[in-house]
Amino acid sequence: MAIFNVGAGGGSTNGVYVGTTEPTDHRTTVWIVPDGTPTTPEDIANALSISANTSTTLTGMLKGDNGKMTQAVAGTDYATPVVDTVVTASASAWSDNTITLSVTGVMADSKLEIGLSDTATDEQYAAATAAQIRATGSGNGTVTLKATTAPTIDLPIIIRRFS
Repeated sequence: MAIFNVGAGGGSTNGVYVGTTEPTDHRTTVWIVPDGTPTTPEDIANALSISANTSTTLTGMLKGDNGKMTQAVAGTDYATPVVDTVVTASASAWSDNTITLSVTGVMADSKLEIGLSDTATDEQYAAATAAQIRATGSGNGTVTLKATTAPTIDLPIIIRRFS
């Protein structure tokens, strides 16, 4: 059966090969072995598979894992992307100088930064500064803010989620 060299020059001992014969030196040659017993380049191309023994679907970022590819885990193998969400803290929703905002994706253990959105007007900035707003907690889908005095106008609050 023919072996097809697809990466290196003819007769080379280094490179990528497609064939049905087990390689003799795994340190210098990468072999992609097709399923079955193809005899033409077209047969070999049709018989190649990424995973000969599994039907795993991998999406997102991948990592090497003891000679195999697996899906990388956010927060473990790489930093999770930062997500910014702007929500409106309505002046009428404050109760006892506290407001709970609904924020998609926030969990009780999320790492958050809370601030005033850069879309805030001068009037909103002055009201937020006077209110001395701070985050006091988060839950699944919520962030709770407390102020020394409740603002009397709606405020655009940015929630920056790190995890």
